[in-house]
Amino acid sequence: MDKRLKDIQQGTLTESRLNSDFLFWLKEKGPNWLLAILLGLCAVLGWNWFDQRQKAARDTAWSELAEASSPQALLDIADRHQAVDAISALAMLEAADRYMESVRSGKRFDRDAGAPDVAMTPELRAQYLDESDRLYAAVAERLDAHPAPETLVIASAWFGRAAVAESKGDAKTAESHLKSAQAAAKTFYPAVASAADERIATLASLTNRPPLPSRPKAIVPIAPTPTDLMQVPTGEVTASEIDALTGQAPATPAPEAPAQPK
Repeated sequence: MDKRLKDIQQGTLTESRLNSDFLFWLKEKGPNWLLAILLGLCAVLGWNWFDQRQKAARDTAWSELAEASSPQALLDIADRHQAVDAISALAMLEAADRYMESVRSGKRFDRDAGAPDVAMTPELRAQYLDESDRLYAAVAERLDAHPAPETLVIASAWFGRAAVAESKGDAKTAESHLKSAQAAAKTFYPAVASAADERIATLASLTNRPPLPSRPKAIVPIAPTPTDLMQVPTGEVTASEIDALTGQAPATPAPEAPAQPK
């Protein structure tokens, strides 16, 4: 009995000592640990909020890029989303393509199909070519130092500049741009580099085109004179000949009246 009581007393003292040590630790270091735990939770929550916001911004940027149609809208997207993936470069590339599509089709992108001024003028065509070349050059220069993911965009920009030069009839500049596209794509996209090489081989057609034949002069027929239309035949014309010309049946002569007896 004494032994059991002694064990109970020792256990009680041990528990009391543990409780006292825990309370002392909690009093001395508990607030610091609690603060560290709270800061860790705040950091996790903050990172989750930031990640969700980045994803939402990325989704918004891609959605706006897919819905934009005019070059001005695309350039606005490029300005607003410069830090989101490659949205800015892709928007500028798409805007330049819009200008080139108008040049190829001969119709303005900012007019309806039935508008009286939908056709491209020579001045507007030159303006569109210059603007598209400027945008293609901006994309190529911006991404020129970037690694593989953007090299395809760089090659596309150089292809666009080559198309502008071809539209202007400048085969030498077009060849230079195609070589730049080939250099940008050869490491990661050899098929694109081969396409650039094939296109270089076709540039000779820009300088070796046969001259267009001159337009033949229109042959204006000489109108016949009234004298030519009405040739008066010489000699006497009988009544049967007149009927044959007019398509009428010959007139039947009236029967002679019988002679009256005297």
